[in-house]
Parts: sequence; C-alpha cells; structure tokens
Amino acid sequence: RHVLRLSQNDFAKLINRNKAMVSEWETGVHQPRAKGIKLLETVFKRELEKHGKKCSEALSTFSLDTEVVK
Repeated sequence: RHVLRLSQNDFAKLINRNKAMVSEWETGVHQPRAKGIKLLETVFKRELEKHGKKCSEALSTFSLDTEVVK
C-alpha cells in the first residue's frame, strides 16, 4: 500500500476489506490467510501495471523514509 501511496482506507476499499483489517495486518495483530495473500498480490500487481510500473521498479524506489498516509 505504501508503494502505491494509498491510505489504509483507500487500500481497504480496493481489496474489499475494512480499514481495521488492514491496520491489524500492518501491526501484526492478524495476518492475511493464503487466499488474502493471493488477493493482495493480484491487486498490487494490477495497480502497479495500471500506473505503468513493474513491481521491481516500484519496490526499488520505495524507502521506509517515504511519507505514509494513514
């Protein structure tokens, strides 16, 4: 979500989940199940392609110092 520069709320809408679930995944309270991980992978790739970026290109430009929208 950070690479896509999406807020938790916007990302949750994109994957048809609620913001609390995304927050719980990010903080380690819960982990997505196998089906959820596959969904995340599919959405991530689709969104990057939609914006004309390949996964490796996007990840190589991502830094933990990037400002994150919550």
